[in-house]
Amino acid sequence: MRLLLVVIFALVLGGSLGIVQTWREFSGFEERMELPGSVAADDGGTIADAMTASPPPTNTTGSPRAEVVGPSSHDFGVMERDTSRSHSFVIRNRGDADLRVGKPEASCGICVETTFEEATLKPGEEVTIPVTLTARKPEPALNESLELRTSDTAHDVIRFDLIAYVSEAAGASVSELALGTVSTDTGGATSFRVYGFVDEPLEIVNFKLSDRDNQDYFEWEVSELTPEAVKAGQAHAHFAKEIKIAIKPGMPVGPLEQNITIIARAGKLVTINVPVTGRVTGDLSLLGGSKFSTEMSLLSLGRILVGEGAAAKLHMMVKGEHRDEVQLTIGTCDPADYLSATVGERKAIQDGKTYLFPITVELDKRAPAMNRLGGVGSAVGRIVIHTTHPTAKEVILFVRFAVE
Repeated sequence: MRLLLVVIFALVLGGSLGIVQTWREFSGFEERMELPGSVAADDGGTIADAMTASPPPTNTTGSPRAEVVGPSSHDFGVMERDTSRSHSFVIRNRGDADLRVGKPEASCGICVETTFEEATLKPGEEVTIPVTLTARKPEPALNESLELRTSDTAHDVIRFDLIAYVSEAAGASVSELALGTVSTDTGGATSFRVYGFVDEPLEIVNFKLSDRDNQDYFEWEVSELTPEAVKAGQAHAHFAKEIKIAIKPGMPVGPLEQNITIIARAGKLVTINVPVTGRVTGDLSLLGGSKFSTEMSLLSLGRILVGEGAAAKLHMMVKGEHRDEVQLTIGTCDPADYLSATVGERKAIQDGKTYLFPITVELDKRAPAMNRLGGVGSAVGRIVIHTTHPTAKEVILFVRFAVE
């Protein structure tokens, strides 16, 4: 019992001495309690209230919003070839965060130019995109574009469309008149238009054909189009003339190659060239082997050594109601001194419904070196075959060769 009392006394004495020592060490310091930085009490609030308050919302940076101010396309109207016109587009940032506008990409590097490179727009700011369009492509309808990428996910690509119509003050509605097959018995007809693209009235001053040998087979008529018809055919035009062409019967059988040259006045004089292509067919037609092209009426003799000469055989097929009375003779040959042709005796086939006339084409051994391959600066040889047919009075045979 005495031992237990001694132990209790020792514990009480040790605790008291510890308290006294602690008070001596910290008696000069102010007693404070600091809360973590994330915990704060409002004025008049308690620490407990601050400890239980919800955290503030996360800070948002917003979103950019790209907007094109005005139309995103521009029609430059009628432009003469190799001329330039300019226009400016505007992009605005309608969002509440910075908008990045990247480098532009043009659909045609030689037609579309811009000095704009890239930009960052703060909310509410605008940027101007200058664009220059140059009419450098051959086709009349010019449709180009300029694209820019942005940081607006809803409009990550902005496209500006650039439209123009390329023409002189006046131009034809077609680049070529492809007539296809024309019958020498009945002839043919076609038409096209000449448009005026300026405010000055359109006038056709002159109309001529390149092949004077066949010009007598062509007739043309010019008429004025109403304003409604003009706009229906070409929205950019102010005036238009319709040119109707009639091809008379009797056109020589063979390929049809002609060029129409029109001199028009639309504020100034403009020269318009329209190639005409086709093939004239009828009761007479030339036939040959692998060296002969029926479509082009072209015989290819190839390259021939000086002193060798050359020869080839074709046939003229004659059919129709006048077949029994048709006879053939050779007309002019070019080159006359060295290229020639002879007609053999006809032979009836298909129970007399068709006749074949053998035709032998010869290049004389005495022919000097010459180029008649038909490339730039050279013309192919030419043989005219006359007939007694009432409409198909001529058949043209072209001969391609070179003597080396």
